[in-house]
Amino acid sequence: KSEDKARFTAPSVPLKATIEGALQTLVKPTTNGNLQWIITIEEAVVEGTSSALKYQLKNEIELRVTAINNNRRYSNVYRGRAESSAIGRADEAVIEREFSALLARVLDDISKDPKLRIRDNE
Repeated sequence: KSEDKARFTAPSVPLKATIEGALQTLVKPTTNGNLQWIITIEEAVVEGTSSALKYQLKNEIELRVTAINNNRRYSNVYRGRAESSAIGRADEAVIEREFSALLARVLDDISKDPKLRIRDNE
């Protein structure tokens, strides 16, 4: 079994901008005063191995989200992991599609967490 190291171009949109844009569309605006979210990318990894006949991909995402409203604060870490393998060689589009699907699931978890919507009167 041999391992190939592939080099891919950087995405046209940085991951941080992708996350910010996705959350703006997933999260409905609220009237929660000064509510702010701080998102830290703790981990965003794509690991791939290939042999003559197949490839295997492992994707991991870990995002820390801190919600702040005036003097109140809530923080949580959201994680996602995915593995896949197939016959042949993975091309850049396959790798990007699988990572994007995992990122979408993690962002959906974030958007559905009611604890991130800290209200002034709680």
